[in-house]
Amino acid sequence: MATKLRQLTLLCAIAAAPCLLASPVDLTITDPILSVHPGDTVTFSGTFNNNTPDTMDETTTFANFASYDPTILDINSLLGGVPFTVASGDTSPTLDFFTVTISPTATPGSYTADVFLEDGASVPGYVGDAVTVTLNVAAAVPEPGSLRSGLLSPHPP
Repeated sequence: MATKLRQLTLLCAIAAAPCLLASPVDLTITDPILSVHPGDTVTFSGTFNNNTPDTMDETTTFANFASYDPTILDINSLLGGVPFTVASGDTSPTLDFFTVTISPTATPGSYTADVFLEDGASVPGYVGDAVTVTLNVAAAVPEPGSLRSGLLSPHPP
């Protein structure tokens, strides 16, 4: 009898293991790496899997951000602006999650931010694993007028 109980316990543990490893809110960003210029504003879109017991919607789903330089990246969540409902176990439609505006004074380089979704329908809320987005900032593009004036100016004799 004890052997059968151990076998049943082991079987239940094996069956439950994948559920325990899944993030409660599994976020996928469509294009997590973007090339940008100083002053650009870009939108990050994607989907999420709702692995919580709750139905998630625009009033209970929150985007949180971490590990970024707020003097270079201005991040604004877009959730709440478009109605959606995602039942437990379902995947969302493609949604615009957030925008990032790159400072006009940003120097060339790679800048990252971590984003994760939270289901606020329960207390405490379910928080998904962070997804890192990368913005590769290229050198600023000169204004078209500044190139033309340099090309049209007369050369000294």
